[in-house]
Amino acid sequence: IYIVILNENLLIIVLVTTIDHLKFPMFFFIKHLAIADVIFPTIIVPLMLDVILKDKRGVSVAGCINQLHLCGVSGFSQCFLLAAMSYDRYVAILKPLRYSLIMNPN
Repeated sequence: IYIVILNENLLIIVLVTTIDHLKFPMFFFIKHLAIADVIFPTIIVPLMLDVILKDKRGVSVAGCINQLHLCGVSGFSQCFLLAAMSYDRYVAILKPLRYSLIMNPN
């Protein structure tokens, strides 16, 4: 499952980066959400497999603090991206004539 998640998210990142038709704000947010979705399982799965396969009893305090911090930052960034995506959709649906003016990066 871990490999499938990584492959799907890396495919999204590559497609949004390389295809010029996908340069809208929504796809920008989808690309960065895919990056956050790659980071989150990459924090958890390798350490979990290390503990399971080597029959360790636990994780060091420094490793636990590091993992907790990275998971928190990743979760916060996902929440922020979802909030920005919802605002983008709100403007696109309720103010379609002003959408390009509001979402213009200049």
